[in-house]
Amino acid sequence: MNNYVAKLFDFSVSESIPEGETHIKDDVVMGTIGFVAPEYYATFDYNEKCDVYSFGTLLLELLTGHKILDLARLARKDDCIMLDYVKKHIQMVNPEIGGEGSNPEKEKQLLSTLVQLISKCISRIAEDRPTMMDVAKQLR
Repeated sequence: MNNYVAKLFDFSVSESIPEGETHIKDDVVMGTIGFVAPEYYATFDYNEKCDVYSFGTLLLELLTGHKILDLARLARKDDCIMLDYVKKHIQMVNPEIGGEGSNPEKEKQLLSTLVQLISKCISRIAEDRPTMMDVAKQLR
């Protein structure tokens, strides 16, 4: 991100799931380590819940200001699950996210809500993840 202008890239690994289908089967797993859903690694089946997993990972990076692999390494050092580590050490990266004025209780509640949403998005079980529509609604 340069001057806060978002740039999207790497659509070479994007796949469209045909209407009426629930998943597609790949011959090879493609994607960035840490962002690829665990079931995709295991089965080569890509579904809409894989996108939710990737988005949850992105939210986690945006919230903490740390790369996902760095967070995983820090959690292992602390001998805990990554989200437990984040809950213990989280700080709002951008104070503007919390809105106008400094309200520690409001910020704490926002962080808690975001961590809960991220936790659902990066669930190891695809069926436990919300849809992207549900994620968008919760972010509003």
